[in-house]
Amino acid sequence: MRTYRSAIRIMQIAALITLIVALVGLFQLWRGGSAPEGDSVLPPLAASENGQTPPAGSDSEAGGTTAEPSEPVNTKIVCFGDSFTLGYPGKAEDAWPAVLQNLIKVEVVNKGATAQPSYKLVERFDADVLAEQPGRVIILAGNGDALDNNEGRPLESYQNDMIALINKAEASHIKPILVLPLPFPGVLEQIEQYRAWLQSYAAEKNIMLLDFKPTLCGDGDVLLPQYAASENTKYPSKEGYAAIAAYVASVL
Repeated sequence: MRTYRSAIRIMQIAALITLIVALVGLFQLWRGGSAPEGDSVLPPLAASENGQTPPAGSDSEAGGTTAEPSEPVNTKIVCFGDSFTLGYPGKAEDAWPAVLQNLIKVEVVNKGATAQPSYKLVERFDADVLAEQPGRVIILAGNGDALDNNEGRPLESYQNDMIALINKAEASHIKPILVLPLPFPGVLEQIEQYRAWLQSYAAEKNIMLLDFKPTLCGDGDVLLPQYAASENTKYPSKEGYAAIAAYVASVL
C-alpha cells in the first residue's frame, strides 16, 4: 500500500513539472516566441540617458557619435578689376559679373572701376573685397598698368602688386582667381609681358587662371567685330560681356 501511494505521489510531481514547463512555454509564446534551442536570448537595448531606448542603427546604439553637419560653402564671388570688369562703356546689368550671377545662380559682386592700375586695387582691396567676405575673388588687372600715365608701369611693379593681391586674398581664406589682361591698342607689347609672367606665376602657385582673349579676339589681338562696342571698339559690347560671362561660367 505504501509503495502504491509513493508511486501516485511521483506521478503527481511529474504531472506538476509537466504543467509548469507547459506554462513557461506558453508565457514565452505570449512574449513573442521562445528562442530556438541552442540560441541565447539577446538582452534588451540599453536605455539612453533620458530613459529612452535609442532606435536600431543609431550612432548611440553603435557607441559612436552623431556627425556634425559640415560648414556651408561660401559661394559668393567678388569680381575685382578695371574697366573690363566694370563693364565699360555699357550698363551695369550688362557687365559680365551681372550676367555671370544669372548663369551660375550665386551672388556675384562687381567691384570694377575705370582707370585702375594694380596698385589702386591693392589700395582698395580691404574695402572692396575683404568687406564683402566672399569665398572667391576674380582679379583682372594689367590694362590699367600698361596705360598708366601714358607710359605704363614696369613689369616688376605689376608683379609686386599682383603678388600682394594674391597674398591678401589667401591670408583671409579667399580663393584668388586671376584673369590675364586683354590686348589693347598701343600697348600690346607691355600687355604681353604682363600676360607671360602671370601665366608662369599662376602655374607655379597652382592658382586658377582665366583668359578672355580667345573668346573676344579669336586668334588675333583685336576684338572681334561682333563683340566690340560701337561707341568704343577698344572695349566689349553687351554681347562681348555676355560671351565672357558664358566662358567664366563654363570653367568655374
